[in-house]
Amino acid sequence: DVALAVIESRIFHYKTCAFGDELVIQMQVKREGLKLIFRYSVHTTTSDAMIASGETVHVPINKALRPVRLLPKFVQAMEKEQWIETWPLNS
Repeated sequence: DVALAVIESRIFHYKTCAFGDELVIQMQVKREGLKLIFRYSVHTTTSDAMIASGETVHVPINKALRPVRLLPKFVQAMEKEQWIETWPLNS
């Protein structure tokens, strides 16, 4: 069994949202060696303005909490997708 350990996270807040606002979260993912980098963009459903962006970095680990390589089927699936800088991390 493999799990993803979070080794880094950051978030940037640009605008406010209120309790009850519906949010849209977009996500991108790319692989750099053993690391998986997830990048997030948060908007409200009523505006295209970004209210927050963030990033988390993960490493696959085994039950002994040791880093392991991703299964080849996951690597192949990720290699089919092209990383496009859709939004800046700190805009």
